[in-house]
Amino acid sequence: MKVTRFWFRNRDKELHLAVKPYENGCRCPECGRRGRIVRHTTVLHRWEDLTPMGMKIRLCYAPKDIQCPTHGRVQDAIPWAPTYSRITYRLEWRICALCQIMTQKAAAEILKMPPSTLSDCCTGPSRGCATDIKSAAWSPSAFLPTCMTSSPP
Repeated sequence: MKVTRFWFRNRDKELHLAVKPYENGCRCPECGRRGRIVRHTTVLHRWEDLTPMGMKIRLCYAPKDIQCPTHGRVQDAIPWAPTYSRITYRLEWRICALCQIMTQKAAAEILKMPPSTLSDCCTGPSRGCATDIKSAAWSPSAFLPTCMTSSPP
């Protein structure tokens, strides 16, 4: 991902980063094929990321509508978050890891999130995090895209 600009909000307690996919933009979320840009949206979508040193990080991006040769008109794939999610893969993994070793209330205090929001993140319809944690086959790499799990050359 590439940061194009940044700004602070809420008395410098939130860092907003305008980002865009790096070298993999305009891909279909279903098949991964590149598509022709049909329309640039102006509505910024926001994803909550990790909270280092008490500062919330929010990623902002206006996804593009593309024409996939196979699936028709779709919104381009977002490499840092699942479809229809409001949190990034990194935050989702952190939530799952913390909820494995402590209560959701304690994890919410560490992440500076309301416990109800943390509960929704773990058991929401696009997740499955709560059931995967209980299974023996759970691993952090299951929640991260391949670009985050592969080692650099």
